[in-house]
Amino acid sequence: MAATAIVARRIGEDDRAGASKAAVQVIFLGILVAIIISMIGVFYPKEILSLMGGEDDLIAEGYGYTQVLLGGNVTIMLLFLINAIFRGAGDALIAMWALILSNSLNIILDPIFIFGLGPIPAYGVKGAAIATTIGRGVAVIFQLAVLFYGWSKIKLAFKDLVIHISVMLNLIKVSLGGIGQFLIGTSSWVFLMRIMSEFGSEVLAGYTVAIRVMMFTLMPAWGMSNAAATLVGQNLGAQKPDRAEASVWKTGKYSAIFMGSVSIIYLIFSPQIISWFTQEPEVVRNGA
Repeated sequence: MAATAIVARRIGEDDRAGASKAAVQVIFLGILVAIIISMIGVFYPKEILSLMGGEDDLIAEGYGYTQVLLGGNVTIMLLFLINAIFRGAGDALIAMWALILSNSLNIILDPIFIFGLGPIPAYGVKGAAIATTIGRGVAVIFQLAVLFYGWSKIKLAFKDLVIHISVMLNLIKVSLGGIGQFLIGTSSWVFLMRIMSEFGSEVLAGYTVAIRVMMFTLMPAWGMSNAAATLVGQNLGAQKPDRAEASVWKTGKYSAIFMGSVSIIYLIFSPQIISWFTQEPEVVRNGA
Protein backbone atom coordinates (compact mmCIF):
# COMPACT_ATOMS: atom_id res chain seq x y z
CA MET A 1 0.00 0.00 0.00
CA ALA A 2 2.83 2.39 0.85
CA ALA A 3 4.68 1.46 -2.34
CA THR A 4 1.65 2.26 -4.50
CA ALA A 5 0.96 5.51 -2.64
CA ILE A 6 4.50 6.91 -2.76
CA VAL A 7 5.32 5.80 -6.31
CA ALA A 8 1.98 7.24 -7.53
CA ARG A 9 2.69 10.54 -5.79
CA ARG A 10 6.14 10.81 -7.39
CA ILE A 11 4.76 9.96 -10.83
CA GLY A 12 2.06 12.62 -10.34
CA GLU A 13 4.83 15.12 -9.49
CA ASP A 14 6.65 14.01 -12.66
CA ASP A 15 9.58 12.87 -10.48
CA ARG A 16 10.62 9.61 -12.19
CA ALA A 17 13.94 9.51 -10.30
CA GLY A 18 12.13 9.79 -6.97
CA ALA A 19 9.75 7.00 -8.00
CA SER A 20 12.69 4.75 -8.92
CA LYS A 21 14.40 5.51 -5.63
CA ALA A 22 11.25 4.57 -3.71
CA ALA A 23 10.91 1.36 -5.75
CA VAL A 24 14.43 0.24 -4.78
CA GLN A 25 13.77 0.85 -1.08
CA VAL A 26 10.53 -1.15 -1.33
CA ILE A 27 12.44 -4.12 -2.76
CA PHE A 28 15.15 -3.91 -0.07
CA LEU A 29 12.53 -3.78 2.70
CA GLY A 30 10.65 -6.74 1.21
CA ILE A 31 13.79 -8.88 1.08
CA LEU A 32 14.63 -8.01 4.71
CA VAL A 33 11.18 -8.98 5.99
CA ALA A 34 11.17 -12.12 3.82
CA ILE A 35 14.47 -13.33 5.35
CA ILE A 36 12.98 -13.13 8.85
CA ILE A 37 9.83 -15.03 7.82
CA SER A 38 11.92 -17.63 5.95
CA MET A 39 13.98 -18.43 9.04
CA ILE A 40 10.84 -18.98 11.13
CA GLY A 41 9.21 -21.09 8.40
CA VAL A 42 12.25 -23.27 7.71
CA PHE A 43 13.05 -24.07 11.34
CA TYR A 44 9.58 -24.18 12.97
CA PRO A 45 6.98 -25.48 10.44
CA LYS A 46 5.66 -28.23 12.74
CA GLU A 47 5.36 -25.86 15.68
CA ILE A 48 3.39 -23.37 13.55
CA LEU A 49 0.87 -26.04 12.50
CA SER A 50 0.64 -27.31 16.07
CA LEU A 51 -0.17 -23.80 17.34
CA MET A 52 -2.94 -23.67 14.72
CA GLY A 53 -4.52 -26.76 16.25
CA GLY A 54 -3.32 -29.21 13.62
CA GLU A 55 -3.65 -32.92 14.44
CA ASP A 56 -0.57 -35.16 14.31
CA ASP A 57 -1.39 -36.66 10.90
CA LEU A 58 -2.09 -33.21 9.44
CA ILE A 59 1.24 -31.91 10.77
CA ALA A 60 3.11 -34.91 9.37
CA GLU A 61 1.48 -34.42 5.97
CA GLY A 62 1.51 -30.64 5.83
CA TYR A 63 4.70 -29.40 7.49
CA GLY A 64 6.67 -29.74 4.22
CA TYR A 65 4.18 -27.43 2.49
CA THR A 66 4.52 -24.88 5.28
CA GLN A 67 8.30 -25.15 5.27
CA VAL A 68 8.69 -24.63 1.51
CA LEU A 69 6.07 -21.89 1.21
CA LEU A 70 7.34 -19.82 4.14
CA GLY A 71 10.97 -20.62 3.34
CA GLY A 72 10.46 -19.26 -0.18
CA ASN A 73 8.19 -16.40 0.86
CA VAL A 74 10.56 -13.87 -0.74
CA THR A 75 8.86 -14.76 -4.04
CA ILE A 76 5.37 -13.77 -2.89
CA MET A 77 6.75 -10.77 -1.00
CA LEU A 78 8.48 -9.38 -4.09
CA LEU A 79 5.63 -10.39 -6.43
CA PHE A 80 3.17 -8.27 -4.46
CA LEU A 81 5.56 -5.40 -3.76
CA ILE A 82 6.81 -4.99 -7.34
CA ASN A 83 3.23 -5.21 -8.61
CA ALA A 84 2.39 -2.41 -6.16
CA ILE A 85 5.19 -0.37 -7.74
CA PHE A 86 3.79 -1.00 -11.23
CA ARG A 87 0.27 -0.03 -10.10
CA GLY A 88 1.59 3.17 -8.53
CA ALA A 89 3.27 4.04 -11.82
CA GLY A 90 0.00 3.39 -13.68
CA ASP A 91 1.30 0.15 -15.26
CA ALA A 92 -1.44 -2.12 -13.92
CA LEU A 93 -1.33 -4.20 -17.12
CA ILE A 94 2.23 -5.33 -16.34
CA ALA A 95 1.12 -6.27 -12.82
CA MET A 96 -1.70 -8.32 -14.29
CA TRP A 97 0.63 -10.19 -16.68
CA ALA A 98 2.98 -11.00 -13.79
CA LEU A 99 0.09 -12.59 -11.88
CA ILE A 100 -1.13 -14.45 -14.98
CA LEU A 101 2.38 -15.87 -15.49
CA SER A 102 2.68 -16.87 -11.83
CA ASN A 103 -0.71 -18.56 -11.60
CA SER A 104 -0.48 -20.25 -15.01
CA LEU A 105 2.83 -21.86 -14.08
CA ASN A 106 1.36 -22.87 -10.73
CA ILE A 107 -1.59 -24.60 -12.43
CA ILE A 108 0.74 -26.45 -14.82
CA LEU A 109 3.34 -27.45 -12.24
CA ASP A 110 0.96 -28.43 -9.41
CA PRO A 111 -0.02 -31.89 -10.75
CA ILE A 112 3.57 -32.55 -11.87
CA PHE A 113 5.07 -31.99 -8.42
CA ILE A 114 2.13 -33.37 -6.43
CA PHE A 115 1.70 -36.64 -8.35
CA GLY A 116 5.12 -36.90 -10.01
CA LEU A 117 6.03 -37.02 -13.69
CA GLY A 118 9.07 -38.71 -15.29
CA PRO A 119 12.18 -37.96 -13.19
CA ILE A 120 10.19 -35.70 -10.85
CA PRO A 121 9.02 -37.70 -7.81
CA ALA A 122 5.56 -37.36 -6.22
CA TYR A 123 5.98 -34.84 -3.42
CA GLY A 124 2.34 -34.87 -2.33
CA VAL A 125 1.15 -31.75 -0.53
CA LYS A 126 4.71 -30.42 -0.41
CA GLY A 127 4.72 -30.47 -4.22
CA ALA A 128 1.97 -27.82 -4.27
CA ALA A 129 4.27 -25.46 -2.35
CA ILE A 130 7.19 -26.22 -4.68
CA ALA A 131 5.03 -25.49 -7.74
CA THR A 132 3.70 -22.27 -6.21
CA THR A 133 7.17 -21.03 -5.26
CA ILE A 134 8.57 -21.77 -8.74
CA GLY A 135 5.63 -20.01 -10.42
CA ARG A 136 6.01 -16.94 -8.23
CA GLY A 137 9.80 -16.96 -8.63
CA VAL A 138 9.57 -16.92 -12.44
CA ALA A 139 7.04 -14.06 -12.24
CA VAL A 140 9.45 -12.07 -10.02
CA ILE A 141 12.24 -12.58 -12.58
CA PHE A 142 9.84 -11.25 -15.23
CA GLN A 143 9.04 -8.21 -13.04
CA LEU A 144 12.73 -7.45 -12.45
CA ALA A 145 13.42 -7.74 -16.18
CA VAL A 146 10.66 -5.19 -16.84
CA LEU A 147 12.12 -2.82 -14.24
CA PHE A 148 15.74 -3.09 -15.37
CA TYR A 149 15.08 -3.11 -19.12
CA GLY A 150 12.78 -0.11 -18.91
CA TRP A 151 9.52 -1.59 -20.22
CA SER A 152 7.66 0.34 -17.51
CA LYS A 153 7.41 4.01 -16.55
CA ILE A 154 9.96 3.19 -13.85
CA LYS A 155 13.42 2.09 -14.98
CA LEU A 156 16.10 0.84 -12.59
CA ALA A 157 19.84 0.51 -13.10
CA PHE A 158 22.42 -1.18 -10.90
CA LYS A 159 23.66 2.25 -9.80
CA ASP A 160 20.20 2.80 -8.27
CA LEU A 161 20.64 -0.13 -5.85
CA VAL A 162 21.56 2.10 -2.93
CA ILE A 163 19.88 2.24 0.48
CA HIS A 164 18.31 5.63 1.27
CA ILE A 165 17.36 5.60 4.93
CA SER A 166 15.09 8.67 4.74
CA VAL A 167 13.04 7.19 1.89
CA MET A 168 12.88 3.82 3.64
CA LEU A 169 11.69 5.40 6.90
CA ASN A 170 9.04 7.35 4.99
CA LEU A 171 7.84 4.11 3.38
CA ILE A 172 7.58 2.46 6.80
CA LYS A 173 5.73 5.49 8.19
CA VAL A 174 3.21 5.52 5.34
CA SER A 175 2.75 1.74 5.58
CA LEU A 176 1.97 1.63 9.33
CA GLY A 177 -1.76 2.21 8.82
CA GLY A 178 -1.92 -0.48 6.14
CA ILE A 179 0.13 -2.90 8.25
CA GLY A 180 -2.24 -2.36 11.17
CA GLN A 181 -5.26 -2.89 8.92
CA PHE A 182 -3.90 -6.16 7.52
CA LEU A 183 -2.72 -7.38 10.93
CA ILE A 184 -6.25 -7.01 12.26
CA GLY A 185 -7.75 -8.76 9.23
CA THR A 186 -5.17 -11.56 9.07
CA SER A 187 -5.23 -12.13 12.83
CA SER A 188 -8.98 -12.56 12.70
CA TRP A 189 -8.65 -15.15 9.88
CA VAL A 190 -5.98 -17.04 11.84
CA PHE A 191 -8.09 -16.89 15.01
CA LEU A 192 -11.17 -18.17 13.15
CA MET A 193 -9.15 -20.98 11.57
CA ARG A 194 -7.91 -21.97 15.03
CA ILE A 195 -11.51 -22.08 16.32
CA MET A 196 -12.70 -24.10 13.31
CA SER A 197 -9.99 -26.71 13.91
CA GLU A 198 -11.76 -27.62 17.16
CA PHE A 199 -14.81 -28.86 15.20
CA GLY A 200 -12.95 -31.47 13.17
CA SER A 201 -11.50 -31.86 9.69
CA GLU A 202 -14.81 -31.77 7.77
CA VAL A 203 -15.83 -28.40 9.19
CA LEU A 204 -12.30 -27.07 8.65
CA ALA A 205 -12.31 -28.32 5.04
CA GLY A 206 -15.69 -26.68 4.33
CA TYR A 207 -14.53 -23.42 5.89
CA THR A 208 -11.28 -23.45 3.88
CA VAL A 209 -13.07 -24.06 0.56
CA ALA A 210 -15.58 -21.29 1.31
CA ILE A 211 -12.79 -18.83 2.19
CA ARG A 212 -10.92 -19.65 -1.03
CA VAL A 213 -14.06 -19.05 -3.11
CA MET A 214 -14.74 -15.79 -1.29
CA MET A 215 -11.15 -14.58 -1.77
CA PHE A 216 -11.46 -15.26 -5.51
CA THR A 217 -14.60 -13.13 -5.81
CA LEU A 218 -12.97 -10.36 -3.75
CA MET A 219 -10.23 -9.97 -6.38
CA PRO A 220 -12.14 -7.43 -8.54
CA ALA A 221 -12.82 -5.31 -5.44
CA TRP A 222 -9.12 -5.37 -4.58
CA GLY A 223 -8.34 -4.48 -8.18
CA MET A 224 -10.62 -1.46 -7.99
CA SER A 225 -9.13 -0.42 -4.65
CA ASN A 226 -5.66 -0.56 -6.20
CA ALA A 227 -6.90 1.60 -9.08
CA ALA A 228 -8.32 4.09 -6.58
CA ALA A 229 -5.00 4.20 -4.68
CA THR A 230 -3.06 4.89 -7.88
CA LEU A 231 -5.49 7.58 -9.08
CA VAL A 232 -5.52 9.29 -5.67
CA GLY A 233 -1.72 9.30 -5.42
CA GLN A 234 -1.14 10.60 -8.94
CA ASN A 235 -3.82 13.30 -8.69
CA LEU A 236 -2.56 14.49 -5.31
CA GLY A 237 0.96 14.58 -6.73
CA ALA A 238 -0.39 16.68 -9.62
CA GLN A 239 -2.16 19.02 -7.12
CA LYS A 240 -5.66 17.92 -8.19
CA PRO A 241 -7.42 16.82 -4.97
CA ASP A 242 -10.93 17.10 -6.51
CA ARG A 243 -10.08 14.46 -9.10
CA ALA A 244 -8.59 12.29 -6.35
CA GLU A 245 -11.85 12.46 -4.40
CA ALA A 246 -13.94 11.73 -7.51
CA SER A 247 -11.78 8.64 -8.17
CA VAL A 248 -12.59 7.24 -4.72
CA TRP A 249 -16.35 7.74 -5.08
CA LYS A 250 -16.43 6.23 -8.56
CA THR A 251 -14.44 3.08 -7.70
CA GLY A 252 -16.43 2.70 -4.47
CA LYS A 253 -19.71 2.76 -6.42
CA TYR A 254 -18.56 0.15 -8.94
CA SER A 255 -17.20 -2.07 -6.16
CA ALA A 256 -20.47 -1.88 -4.21
CA ILE A 257 -22.49 -2.88 -7.30
CA PHE A 258 -20.19 -5.82 -8.03
CA MET A 259 -20.01 -7.13 -4.44
CA GLY A 260 -23.78 -6.75 -4.02
CA SER A 261 -24.29 -8.98 -7.07
CA VAL A 262 -21.82 -11.53 -5.67
CA SER A 263 -23.72 -11.59 -2.37
CA ILE A 264 -26.96 -12.53 -4.12
CA ILE A 265 -25.20 -15.37 -5.98
CA TYR A 266 -23.73 -16.70 -2.72
CA LEU A 267 -27.08 -16.62 -0.94
CA ILE A 268 -28.82 -18.59 -3.69
CA PHE A 269 -26.14 -20.95 -5.02
CA SER A 270 -23.74 -21.60 -2.10
CA PRO A 271 -24.23 -25.43 -1.98
CA GLN A 272 -23.68 -25.75 -5.73
CA ILE A 273 -20.56 -23.57 -5.59
CA ILE A 274 -18.97 -25.61 -2.77
CA SER A 275 -19.89 -28.89 -4.50
CA TRP A 276 -17.65 -27.90 -7.44
CA PHE A 277 -14.66 -28.51 -5.13
CA THR A 278 -15.78 -31.47 -3.02
CA GLN A 279 -18.48 -34.15 -3.05
CA GLU A 280 -18.33 -34.86 0.71
CA PRO A 281 -21.87 -34.03 1.98
CA GLU A 282 -20.68 -32.81 5.39
CA VAL A 283 -17.98 -30.61 3.88
CA VAL A 284 -20.47 -29.14 1.38
CA ARG A 285 -23.00 -28.46 4.16
CA ASN A 286 -20.48 -26.67 6.37
CA GLY A 287 -18.87 -24.81 3.49
CA ALA A 288 -22.22 -23.60 2.17
